[in-house]
Amino acid sequence: FKPTSGAIHEMFYRPVKGISASFSVSGAGGVHQFADSQFGHLFSHAPTREEAAKNLLVALKDMSIRGEISNNLSALKYIAECKTFLSDKHHTGWLDGLITNKEPMVPTVSDRIALVCGSVVQSRELFLNKRQEVMSCLERGVVPEPNVTNFSHHTFDLIYADTKYTCEVSIVGDMSDTACAVDVIVNKIHLQAQVINMFDKGLKVLLDR
Repeated sequence: FKPTSGAIHEMFYRPVKGISASFSVSGAGGVHQFADSQFGHLFSHAPTREEAAKNLLVALKDMSIRGEISNNLSALKYIAECKTFLSDKHHTGWLDGLITNKEPMVPTVSDRIALVCGSVVQSRELFLNKRQEVMSCLERGVVPEPNVTNFSHHTFDLIYADTKYTCEVSIVGDMSDTACAVDVIVNKIHLQAQVINMFDKGLKVLLDR
């Protein structure tokens, strides 16, 4: 993890018993490039260390941060569950060891999820570009080419982890609306997903398992 600067679009924290929280930014704030990158602190209080750690983990799992910055929320959840931390035997050298040993402090994304999300992002860009091209033609009184007016179906290649995948996406609805459905075929494997446009211009992709 390396501290970064940028806007914070959404920050959610639910108060938890025994946890004192303080934040220097709001859900519509940001971290300035010349400011301290620490924008929040959680302090856990309980009769025993085990109870305090349990409350801290609940608070961390309920918290979410969305924006341009990277954050160490996932790493803190991992550390809070480690036996070394729970037994109060941790130190800075131990933390360095976690990084050196490449401990899985950040959850990995499966190839399936990565490919579907990549397909959604690529097809949305194609959808918006084609629609803009059609609107431009109509404003100039020109009939658009048939290949440009096909908003709903896209075929393209994606390269992920040094492997090329053929992706075919069919869109049900308008990808600029709040939500729409998509059918994704990746190397002949068929998947369905719901795409939601977030207020911060991000996309939430809900997969049908």
